[in-house]
Amino acid sequence: MSGVHKGKDVRTGAHPREGKVNGAHVGAGRVGDVHVGNVVEFHDAMLPEGVPDDVRADVAAGDLGYACLAPFHSPDPGLVLVPEFDGEPWWERQVALLGWDRFEPVTVPGPLGPGFAALGADPVLSARVRAAVDAGARLIPWGESAPYREYARDLPEAAAVRSTDAALPAFAESKASSPELFAKAHNALDSPDGIHLTGERLCESEPDLVATLVDAGARGRTVVLKAPFGVGGYGTAVLSPHRTSTRRAVLETLARLREDDTFHNGLPTIVQDYQWRSDLPWSDVSGDCTIDHLGRVRLEGVTAMAMNGTQFAGGVTDDGVVIAPARSALLSAFCVAVGEQLALVGYRGWFDIDFLVRPTGELVPLEINARRTGTTAPLSVQTCLRARRGRDVTVISRDVIALPSRHASRPAFARFARAVELAGLAADVVPTLVAGTDAALPHLGVVVAADDAADAVRKLAHCVDALVTEFRS
Repeated sequence: MSGVHKGKDVRTGAHPREGKVNGAHVGAGRVGDVHVGNVVEFHDAMLPEGVPDDVRADVAAGDLGYACLAPFHSPDPGLVLVPEFDGEPWWERQVALLGWDRFEPVTVPGPLGPGFAALGADPVLSARVRAAVDAGARLIPWGESAPYREYARDLPEAAAVRSTDAALPAFAESKASSPELFAKAHNALDSPDGIHLTGERLCESEPDLVATLVDAGARGRTVVLKAPFGVGGYGTAVLSPHRTSTRRAVLETLARLREDDTFHNGLPTIVQDYQWRSDLPWSDVSGDCTIDHLGRVRLEGVTAMAMNGTQFAGGVTDDGVVIAPARSALLSAFCVAVGEQLALVGYRGWFDIDFLVRPTGELVPLEINARRTGTTAPLSVQTCLRARRGRDVTVISRDVIALPSRHASRPAFARFARAVELAGLAADVVPTLVAGTDAALPHLGVVVAADDAADAVRKLAHCVDALVTEFRS
């Protein structure tokens, strides 16, 4: 990869391939999709008022890491805007494994990473993006931010999908909206027994919130306190009955919670009945969908998730075994039904729904994420590998593998490559979250291909052991 883009502080590492139209790769009659990792831009607009600078910086740092997943926004990346880091060897490995013959990464410096406000201010890079769209590319953001809507306003809706109203991405993302959407979808499916809708209350005043929590404590109920918007583990807290047993206990709990997590400072907020998970493995599941410019809903895939508290840690794609077929079919139908409700109000684009599985086996829908998420990359990898291998493939992901030592990008890649080669996994391990090898807490994300979920779990464990051993030496 070589070459330099002469726009405003933007550098490119484009493959020197033939067949370009104004800098965008051409193949099979069209260019690859344009991906923009505008994670910081999207989440920053969702943060509640009063979030302190250190929390905002912590969220932005995690968002910059996720912005490195921009190549995976679709299975056919072309021009891709990512945060600034030395990603060349990692990208070359992704290209080799996934067959991305039109991939052209562009690094964007600065604490905000890629975003549409910056793109709109860079006429050279913007011209390349628009030329790609004119040649047939789709413009795919992480999430539908206001700058994205402004940038895309004169582009064809089929190429740059956006909602019918600027307020709809926040509506779809808000946890305050999901109960009504879930109830309508449940009714549309004739209230199937396998879906359990959890009880919750939207508290719009402090007295209402305090009274609701006191009542939960008096009834001995564990509840979940949710801010309408949350990210990176912020905005969600599980409150056991002893923390809400009296009015005084509630006030003390809220004071401590708000000191630790400012996402809980504002109102309204949601008090949700806590749902106990099944003790069986893979009892957190997710369904991903897209809504196109015409309002048509498409299921993109189903994933069994691994969680670290309230944070996504990875997952395995549904292989027909890891999630019972009947449960997977019901989950899929429910996700599509929710998508149809979102389409009716005018939301367009990607969304996913997170569920947990109760001990009874019922699915409990928890929240809607109106954007790309951690499950997007493994689903994209699965699509690419199915096409390349000509057969079904199960993939498993790990967002963060903690590494024992810090290394700059290229030395880290050399260690990664050596580890997976010695482990016999070089053809099956796709590096994903690759910009954190020299972070204060060094880490690496991967997707591992396998024949089925059981094989995927074994391969991932072997991969993690190999990487930790290599980075410890």
